[in-house]
Amino acid sequence: MSRNIKSILFMIGAAVFGGASFYLVPPNTTELQHKLSENQGILHKDVMESRRNNQLLMETLQLEAGLVPKKK
Repeated sequence: MSRNIKSILFMIGAAVFGGASFYLVPPNTTELQHKLSENQGILHKDVMESRRNNQLLMETLQLEAGLVPKKK
């Protein structure tokens, strides 16, 4: 029985120490901010490209449907 109690106490201690170590050694926030900034730039570029593609698709569909006179 005491073996089970020691095992349980060890597991609890390991969990507490593992959780505390994350707070004692936080990740490098400057690096995370830099990566976030890069990802936001990439996302903005992708959104703008998607908008341009959607606009071109709409213009093409309208031309094919005869809704817009063709440019001379």
